[in-house]
Amino acid sequence: MPVRALVFFLVCFAVHGLPIGPGFSELVATAELSNAQLLNSCSDDGAVGAAVGAAVCHLTREMDLSSVFCQVSHNIADRTEIQVFDGIAGTEGSLLFSFTFDSEDDDNEFYAEDVFALDQDDDDTEEADFLSGNWYILISSEECPNGAIRGQLTNGLNVYSILSEGNEPVPTNSRSRGIAVADFNTADQRLQSFIQFDTDSAIFVQLLQATDSRDAGDVFYTFPDRTSPVEDLFTYIEPRETELYRKQHYYNVVSNDFLLGEIRGQLHVVDPTPDVNYAFLIRDSDDDSPLRAGALVSLLCNGEIEYFISHSLDIVDAFVIDDNNDFLFNLNGVRSPIMGKQQLSNDEIEKLLQFELTVVLQDTEGRTFTSEIRPEFLFYSYISGAQQVPHVNTFSRGMALFAYDDSTDQLVYHVFHNINGISDISIGEGDFGVPGPLLLSLPDIEPPVFGAVSLSEDFLDIFFEQELFISLSSSESSEGPIRGQILFNGVENCFVKLSDSSQSTYTGYYISSRYFPAPDSAASTMSWSLLFGVVFIIGLW
Repeated sequence: MPVRALVFFLVCFAVHGLPIGPGFSELVATAELSNAQLLNSCSDDGAVGAAVGAAVCHLTREMDLSSVFCQVSHNIADRTEIQVFDGIAGTEGSLLFSFTFDSEDDDNEFYAEDVFALDQDDDDTEEADFLSGNWYILISSEECPNGAIRGQLTNGLNVYSILSEGNEPVPTNSRSRGIAVADFNTADQRLQSFIQFDTDSAIFVQLLQATDSRDAGDVFYTFPDRTSPVEDLFTYIEPRETELYRKQHYYNVVSNDFLLGEIRGQLHVVDPTPDVNYAFLIRDSDDDSPLRAGALVSLLCNGEIEYFISHSLDIVDAFVIDDNNDFLFNLNGVRSPIMGKQQLSNDEIEKLLQFELTVVLQDTEGRTFTSEIRPEFLFYSYISGAQQVPHVNTFSRGMALFAYDDSTDQLVYHVFHNINGISDISIGEGDFGVPGPLLLSLPDIEPPVFGAVSLSEDFLDIFFEQELFISLSSSESSEGPIRGQILFNGVENCFVKLSDSSQSTYTGYYISSRYFPAPDSAASTMSWSLLFGVVFIIGLW
């Protein structure tokens, strides 16, 4: 089969069934709390069973101010304090925040949530500590004033769910809440769940699949235990893994009072590999200097986009404009990586599909860097600690863009990252979640990183099977390398579009020319046209 035909076949076939999906712009850490993690053990006899808990914290990283929103579920009846500390496991940390409690609003003593503002600076110190697994949550009680349970916030438990009555298809009037944290092993597709909830008289705890939050869904697994905390191992089979990454799975707690479900929560994968629709370089508008910024963009079915921009610039402004140079919205910050999510209007979605939206970066020297949001590169890699085996807690992120020249059997690459003391960039062999050998090291590691490598026939086979990954290591970090699978660009978009017309479906073909700076000269280019795929636009007209 000719390489071009093989590429197109694999693009259409291989994007399905992979552990990829939305959510990579959400910066999340999870924790399972127990007294086993305390430095000085204390047993709280007032707990409902053995003292345990679960926690989920979201980091919102914005241009002016970052914040952390934490939710905690536990079973300690005489809880007095919930606190967040900065400190690695096994050490006494320094207090960062204390939860505040309002007796008038505190209708559930076993659940708490609060939001904390971080220092207003631009050095990402607190953000890095949070994402590096250096924060922990401590719950104190009357019996254990120095701590009843403790849990380290990491990405080791890479699935979470917030259970509440409002998530049921028909919301109940229950005041119960719950939090589940789980470890999903991509290699063997096993989900090890820890589900903490305070529902009275639970009769079933279920896993169900639903394409919409208001869909009752289909139960595909009932846990053998119904007493909180529920701990169990479930092995996924296709297409269940794909459904999990598409956020179609829910934990559901059924009780005697609510036979369809009292509380329910959607399963979210922490820092998943995104299904990217647009992978492109961001160029200096005035010259052909070495490229120092790249972007990945995913168009979600609800009309949102998730974006990731990695750069080595001193940016002061980052935003998106349309084809009329009209300002549309700011991006989420300026420090690399710029990550976020943005809801698009119907008009903006149409402009995006017509390649009429442009990313604009402006630096302290007055230079402007721009690029239309378009599928410029056929292959990409999103690089983070969550993709490493085992998971690595780190603020380090990166991305790589790849183009294959079938006339020379060369793989052209561009790599961007925010790693200090970068010591190695290598390409290795291994599927998602599987350790593998490093096959070759790239000669250049300091930004801007770009070049080309020749591929053997065997190497090509692995490449097209999407079983190559890129690994980045640092000499200044003890956290470990970060990694990303090298994947085909996604070929499908779907979204809901509102209009005055009747419902209809449109299917169109997009042909895109791709231009790549050659490794020996940033000014020279090579180009070819490839069929990007079928774009499905499904909605209301």
